[in-house]
Amino acid sequence: MMTDDQSIYSYYRQMIHLRKTSPPVLSKGNVHTLDIDYDNLFAYERKHGNVIMTVIANMSAELVLLDTHAYGELLVDNYDDSAYGKIRPYEVMVLSRNSM
Repeated sequence: MMTDDQSIYSYYRQMIHLRKTSPPVLSKGNVHTLDIDYDNLFAYERKHGNVIMTVIANMSAELVLLDTHAYGELLVDNYDDSAYGKIRPYEVMVLSRNSM
């Protein structure tokens, strides 16, 4: 049985909270897609000042192995037990890091 923490409603609440509490990168940042060597992944970054937020979405039913550490600290995702290095089927991750 799905708990409230695993619901779509809970995920949307996390995303809204992130948008309200994050630096202006989510509302004012420049957007560009990332070229990741996996056909089933869609990824883009928003950059504003020295903050970079990356969104990586697995658009398939297959597990994808990818070193997500390079994209920063995991802020929000739609699984409650995500781990760096793998993106599960239909998982979406939001990560943040500072640029040099």
